[in-house]
Amino acid sequence: MSVFSTRSERNLATCTVPMQNVLRAAIRRVDFAVDCGYRDPVDQFELFQVGREEDAKGRWVIVDQDKVLTNCDGYQIPSNHNKKPSPAADCVPCGPNGKPVWNDEAAFDRMAAVILAEAKEQGVKMRWGGIFRKPKDKPHFEIV
Repeated sequence: MSVFSTRSERNLATCTVPMQNVLRAAIRRVDFAVDCGYRDPVDQFELFQVGREEDAKGRWVIVDQDKVLTNCDGYQIPSNHNKKPSPAADCVPCGPNGKPVWNDEAAFDRMAAVILAEAKEQGVKMRWGGIFRKPKDKPHFEIV
């Protein structure tokens, strides 16, 4: 049975109680880290800028769709991560060495299946960013 690291616990503590309950139950079934719960607007805007450039009129335009991480800028379009406590969490599967594995799509899918099953068992309505059209956001889970 896996347990959360101190960093994951700190990030999880910024989430709503239902999110905490789901993820605490899921960690018993699959090893993963909580990379982010609450995120302030400044950090959100930094993520929004990835894959975009500011044009001559001061608008942020997409220059590389494959690099875009989020459509939420944290200000005009807030993310669920910007709420306190956060109904959203970004999670990443861990490999056999206990370290996060960012480049294993199948591991993200396995982790998501466990987290979503646990949410359903607890009666918590949850959405996974892996089903988003553009951009896909496999680390992202949010209570709806």
